[in-house]
Amino acid sequence: MKAFSESLKAEMERHLKIIHSETDEPIRYAELAIKKLVGILERLKTEFLSKQFEGKSEEIDFFRNIKPQFASWLIYYNDIYNIETAKPFGGKKNISKYYNAELVKLQVFFNENREFYRYFRTGNRSLDSKYFRRGRQDIRHTLDSFYLQADQRFSTSHDYRVARIIANDRIKAYLETEISRLAQKLENKALVSGDKAQTWTGSKVALVELIYALHAEGV
Repeated sequence: MKAFSESLKAEMERHLKIIHSETDEPIRYAELAIKKLVGILERLKTEFLSKQFEGKSEEIDFFRNIKPQFASWLIYYNDIYNIETAKPFGGKKNISKYYNAELVKLQVFFNENREFYRYFRTGNRSLDSKYFRRGRQDIRHTLDSFYLQADQRFSTSHDYRVARIIANDRIKAYLETEISRLAQKLENKALVSGDKAQTWTGSKVALVELIYALHAEGV
């Protein structure tokens, strides 16, 4: 299973690289990526269901480390598509405000899943048998709505949450980059406007005469 997933992951990365080389328009590359990733994830599922695991550690490894590598990209591009298609009309300040609101949503998810973030980020494995094995869901642990709708043969209570954490890191980087670009454009615009306002195209004598005239008029 690991050899297959590594080969499929390399194939996925090649396709994503090609897509980004063809277009830098977010909505377009998100659409293309989603179509490709749905097929790749389906192939992963088909291969997974055809295999028999020898022990629980192999199953845990798949749902903790392998499947989220694929699912996180699908989540990422789906979110980029939703963010960009819902982007408001208006100036750069309005768009920047919109992107910042999206960052707040990521923070809300982090706050709601702080304990699991800590568990996953620190490499804790004590609850892996509950989190990353099929049929081990526990109502005492918060279940994602995604889990309740997913194919139980190909899902555990927390593999989607791992994928969401990975995707959120990428989305955060995307939003911060876009906000930075907008800020740079606003700064450049301000500098250009400032240069025009401070440029005098007449002679020094004419400038002095103008200043005296304005002073005489009290303006």
